[in-house]
Amino acid sequence: MPDLEHADCLNGASLIHSQWEGYLKEPESLEVDAWRRRHGMSFHQIHTSGHASPHDLQRFAAAMRPGTLIPIHSARSELFHNLCPNVVCHKDGEWWEV
Repeated sequence: MPDLEHADCLNGASLIHSQWEGYLKEPESLEVDAWRRRHGMSFHQIHTSGHASPHDLQRFAAAMRPGTLIPIHSARSELFHNLCPNVVCHKDGEWWEV
């Protein structure tokens, strides 16, 4: 929030919340909402599940044509080898050179 204020880019801005609505009742969200109101920003709740089907993942990878595809935030990263070429898996918390 301070970075956005510093960038002076909030005139006419909107805030889009794309997570479960229940999170909006948590203290951190109330703080963000107060900040949004202070800046006169509109609010839009547009929930996305975050869960793509294997078919959609294949279509996305084919459209992007990455040199390397690294699954992030996946419970079954090893299965990506069956979906897409050029998959490299890393363990959670593992650092690697890009």
